[in-house]
Amino acid sequence: MPPTQLAVLPFVNLSGAVESELVADGLTELVIMQLALLPPLRVASRASSMHYKHTRQKLTAIACELDVTRIVQGSVLQSSQTMQVAVQVIDAATGTHVFSRIYQRDVGDALHRQDEIAQGIALDIGALLGATTVSGA
Repeated sequence: MPPTQLAVLPFVNLSGAVESELVADGLTELVIMQLALLPPLRVASRASSMHYKHTRQKLTAIACELDVTRIVQGSVLQSSQTMQVAVQVIDAATGTHVFSRIYQRDVGDALHRQDEIAQGIALDIGALLGATTVSGA
């Protein structure tokens, strides 16, 4: 079976705060890095994916441009105490949801929470797509 090819689009900041924009960008990068550790997934680079920040382009067009079969979309909603991240995996050919989940954590150590959420997202998506875990993931 050929490797699954996917792109992680920039996570959307639903909070509106500048700090939350940095969190959304950081989560996008962490999820890309974590997914790239899972064979046999092929993940579009951060530079390629960030090009689509704030785009209204159709997912099918983005998938065609990036030569991927699945798109990962996410959003971040952050308050002073809680971080909520919603993630979906979309089949590029049909535009249908393959996976959808909400991750919620107390903010606490924000960098640790981002890493924890990114690892959870990557492991859940990896399991869905039949990827195996490698050390460091």
